[in-house]
Amino acid sequence: MLGAKDLNISIEWRFRFYGHGARVHSEPGVIYVDLGNRLEPGIIDHHIKESPFRSSASAIAGNSQYVSRHLLGGLNDTYYRGQTINRKNMIFTFACHRFPDWDSMVSFYLCRYICENGYLPPQEITDALSRATDIIDQGEARVENNVNRPFLIYLMMMNTITSWEECLQKGAGLIDYLITSNSHHSPALFLDPFEPPEMFAEQADALKSDYELFQADLQDSDQFFISVPTTDGAAVKTRALAFKRPPRCRLHKYWIREHSDVGVLLVPFENKAGKINRVIISVDPDSRYSLLGLGYLLEKAESEKRKALNLLRRGVPRYEAEYCDNDDPWYDGRGHNYTIVDSPRNGTVLSYAEIIKVVSSLYSQQDQALSLGEQVDGFISYRRQGGTDLALAIKVFLESNGKTLFLDVESLKTGKFPPQLTSMIERSKNFILILSPDALNRRRQEEDWLYSEISQALAKKKNIIPVMMEGFDYPRDPQLLGEISDLINFHGVRFVKEHYAACFRQILENMV
Repeated sequence: MLGAKDLNISIEWRFRFYGHGARVHSEPGVIYVDLGNRLEPGIIDHHIKESPFRSSASAIAGNSQYVSRHLLGGLNDTYYRGQTINRKNMIFTFACHRFPDWDSMVSFYLCRYICENGYLPPQEITDALSRATDIIDQGEARVENNVNRPFLIYLMMMNTITSWEECLQKGAGLIDYLITSNSHHSPALFLDPFEPPEMFAEQADALKSDYELFQADLQDSDQFFISVPTTDGAAVKTRALAFKRPPRCRLHKYWIREHSDVGVLLVPFENKAGKINRVIISVDPDSRYSLLGLGYLLEKAESEKRKALNLLRRGVPRYEAEYCDNDDPWYDGRGHNYTIVDSPRNGTVLSYAEIIKVVSSLYSQQDQALSLGEQVDGFISYRRQGGTDLALAIKVFLESNGKTLFLDVESLKTGKFPPQLTSMIERSKNFILILSPDALNRRRQEEDWLYSEISQALAKKKNIIPVMMEGFDYPRDPQLLGEISDLINFHGVRFVKEHYAACFRQILENMV
């Protein structure tokens, strides 16, 4: 593919900015990035089902033809037919979401390079940019002690430059500077500290001042503990921090995670009337925490309050019908591995206190009622390795629908099978079994808790609801199941993460 340089054509870039989740359609001369929920010529969005890409920049690196063919295809066809290209000046449009982040800026850099040259930057540079952007876009970049890091310099541009177009252009200039001033190109080039040249001195000074503001904002916050799941164990307690009012520092997310043990962060935003109408809740992706289920719970609370206030939302549902009935719901973090939850684009009617209450009770410990000997609606059984996140999310969903659940989220599973678990299975109407990949692909051992719980449920003739995670299959060797072989006769629910609300609804419908 020939680029503008080979075709002796000059390119002028124009820009469009849309709200997150905007619906777009491919059109000539326009590249949509991080919009549209599709990956096709003219539209580059990595937030799609089963996407192998963690950023839009990576999606462009893996599908550069969706840029080059879409924008340069017609010019190349004319050239190779031996015809004269009459137009020597082309106007292309780069479209992304408002407040374009590092991923949007790097995506623009790649699109601009492709159009000028007909191909991606050298492999070493493309790989380094893609990898670094994956890390930054997923919130995994570390700040440490030196704040003069490229992605922070760009973030500060977003706060010191009023024009988003200028931010994208100047950010691309930052990439050019880093590449041309360094002979070795690795992801560290775009992540590690560097000495900012004069052209970025304003942002470097602003970073230093911002950190000082953060220290003051920290004094004006509330802290409390919340239980959250981890990917390699049961629920654990971590500190949550809620700023009482919109923080004055701009890069609070980065400062808080570098200099404290806070695991859950709540950041409020005010509308023009000075009322908090947006709250972003997030966990550090590097901490392996998850907020799966929180978005659903907040969306349900939002819908109930809007119904009472007669402030219903309309439009084609943004997500599956089981999750929402409108085009402006709470964002549950499905494009960020459930590490960030955000309010509706047009604001929430929930008060800040109501939001904090939902967050505080998300993965609460067992209700005192469970210890009173009363019957409960369900017992959730799972292997800690691979099943914890889902078990906790199911508990959140079912409890939000009026059910009482027992879930072992403490360090109970040590030693011999305790009588309290046998009692809880006996008192439960339903036995919800999380079957993570390879959960049953092992021979029964004396202290295999999952087999013991299943055996108890079968013996007590409980209504068993197997929840089969992606990658799970019953073992081919029936001897592995042994005394729990009757398990295969129970109707199960296939869990697909992108449609978790629908799966949870099936579980609810299968309960007695």
